[in-house]
Amino acid sequence: MKFLKTDNMTLRKTSLALGVMLALGSGSALAATFDTADSNGNGKISKDEYYGYVGDIGVYGDWDLNDDGLLSDDEWAEVDYDFDYDYDSLSAWDDDDDGLLDDNEVYEGTFADFDLDDDDYLDADEWDDAGDSGWLDV
Repeated sequence: MKFLKTDNMTLRKTSLALGVMLALGSGSALAATFDTADSNGNGKISKDEYYGYVGDIGVYGDWDLNDDGLLSDDEWAEVDYDFDYDYDSLSAWDDDDDGLLDDNEVYEGTFADFDLDDDDYLDADEWDDAGDSGWLDV
């Protein structure tokens, strides 16, 4: 994983990445992570559960380098994460076409990408695919 150039962000990303990598390093830890995100315990993760979980681990906040609540192409490029998708820009998730992403656009875009059966839930296999792609490593 590549890190940001600023010391503070490097430390935050290192801590987050280390914690997620340790959690994803074993099957039981992955199950515990899925179970944590599946807050109502029904065996699938709704959009609300997903948004809450991803928000709690601070993904969007780490990417929003200037803390303005919006993610620009420059911030996207600066973060330089190892996420297995070929987005050259944020346009794929930019619902309002303003050239910026708010947290809802990021969460909605990533959720839709991993909800392969379009049932508005992530099952354990879809969650595992999200982890395998690197999304949960950011």
